[in-house]
Amino acid sequence: MTTIKEHPNEKINPSFNELLTMYCNDRLEWNPTKSEKIFLHSCYNINTIGKEYVSRLDFRTFSQESFRNYACRLSFCLKKVVNSRPPQYLLVGISIGNVTIKDTQLGKIKPDFENELLRLKTQPPFIHDIKLKTQTDGLYTNLLNTNHIPNKSNKGISISNLSLNSKVESNVTVYPTGTLLVHLACTYHPIQYSNHGWLEVASLASKIELILVLMGKNEFTCRPVPDWYVTYYHFNKDGVIIDSPIHHYSIARLSEHSQIYIKKLQNGNTVLRYEEKLTPKNKTISDLQNESIAEENYSVSFEKASKIYREKFRH
Repeated sequence: MTTIKEHPNEKINPSFNELLTMYCNDRLEWNPTKSEKIFLHSCYNINTIGKEYVSRLDFRTFSQESFRNYACRLSFCLKKVVNSRPPQYLLVGISIGNVTIKDTQLGKIKPDFENELLRLKTQPPFIHDIKLKTQTDGLYTNLLNTNHIPNKSNKGISISNLSLNSKVESNVTVYPTGTLLVHLACTYHPIQYSNHGWLEVASLASKIELILVLMGKNEFTCRPVPDWYVTYYHFNKDGVIIDSPIHHYSIARLSEHSQIYIKKLQNGNTVLRYEEKLTPKNKTISDLQNESIAEENYSVSFEKASKIYREKFRH
């Protein structure tokens, strides 16, 4: 049986190799293929490191049929736990406590969030004092090994005044659980709530990852930047603050949602509608191939931090 490196911070759950052995013992006729092991190991990382259920959205290079085939063949060890669209899964034998249920559809952004947008006096809105959250593996250990001293009370390692550019500074805190909290301080240079603005946030987050690799003198793994959660930010100077847990959306989700803008109709009603996107009606084979490559480059699970600074965030 192929040996796969165990997750060093895992305490309450069996290692991946122990879990795989348990599945083999419980189902004697099953001899997992290499691709099944890789698939299950990705599911294991998402469940244990990311503390999330698994869905097809975690495997963006898979077709819907391909993911369904894996889920069907491995249904004895990968159980559907949330009957959403797409469904969400948990490996048998894994406990993840306060799990994050993926917000799998753009339409699931809460109406209360859009009501907050309607309160704003300035359109398009701007955001500042942005706080991000993601899950990492190996970063805390790297920083300990490079003489970064944790806080005595909460054990978190804090790093202040990371200069990202002439307008934005950042403070970060990493906890033993692998949780990484990032604060982007940009009060005097707010970022527009728009697709371009969220690309700027993603670019800043990617720079932070690279800085942390250099500070820790080693690689670490984490969720792709578009999947980082935005947990807190101020809108404009209207005093509107978003900090409720029910409005913790990913950067990718907010980037999509920001393409909605507010228009006043002649009768005074206000509606939310999508910005129009102008695209040629007839696409060449080359265009379609480039789109396919772009989709495949949107990584499926945990990656080395130095590889996450993708082409789409280098603008």
